[in-house]
Amino acid sequence: MLGNDLLENAEFDDELVSIEETVIHTLYNFGKSEAIVVYAGSGATAEEIIIIECDTSDNAKAAYDNLKSYLQKKKITFKDYNPAEMYKLDDPILKQYGKYVVYCISIDNEKVQDIINKYVG
Repeated sequence: MLGNDLLENAEFDDELVSIEETVIHTLYNFGKSEAIVVYAGSGATAEEIIIIECDTSDNAKAAYDNLKSYLQKKKITFKDYNPAEMYKLDDPILKQYGKYVVYCISIDNEKVQDIINKYVG
């Protein structure tokens, strides 16, 4: 699974943990999805993995747009809270692949993209 592969093989400063699905829908508003996986850190860093599977590419586009808005809010928060993290937020992985959306904030985007390409390339 892509999420586990990213968690185990991409590079992060923080220790990311799986967020339960019931909590995901409370904390995040990503719209209608069939499946969603979130790995988040302590909150001290901006690092995160979010993978959303939608039933249609149109719903995936809506999820992508929601994640784009989420990213902008996160930038505002980290600008004051922890400006040292801004370089990660200024160059995130946020892409739609058909009915899937992948969002990953990491210290090594090249490695993240290589892992993603194994699944969608």
